[in-house]
Amino acid sequence: FAVRNSGAVAVVEGMSDHGCEYMTGGIVVCLGEAGRNVAAGMTGGVLFLWDPQGTVRLQVSSTNIPRELSAPEVERLAQIVARHVALTGSDRGSELLERWDGARNEFCVIRPEAPVWIDPAPIATQSEL
Repeated sequence: FAVRNSGAVAVVEGMSDHGCEYMTGGIVVCLGEAGRNVAAGMTGGVLFLWDPQGTVRLQVSSTNIPRELSAPEVERLAQIVARHVALTGSDRGSELLERWDGARNEFCVIRPEAPVWIDPAPIATQSEL
């Protein structure tokens, strides 16, 4: 899923092996399980992974290390999940939003430390939108 994504914002409720491989831009939110080798060759963009068991580090390419979300990232993630729920009626998204104070801590983010190009859609706070 989202292999070579270069600018789209996408939400998926699970992805198989090699998700977001060679991604150069955009935002991907995964609200389900992820296969192995996630984010291999990822040089830009942002990947939010729901990881309630804390095991995502086993599936992620060693070149991109998952980390905790910053406050602006938490806010942007909530906006994206809320829009996903509004557009699709997602039960998973609804459940996460209903318990957002705890659920937000179940996510990690992957953002390459030295992106090859500047992302035209950086994470912004609500006041900046």
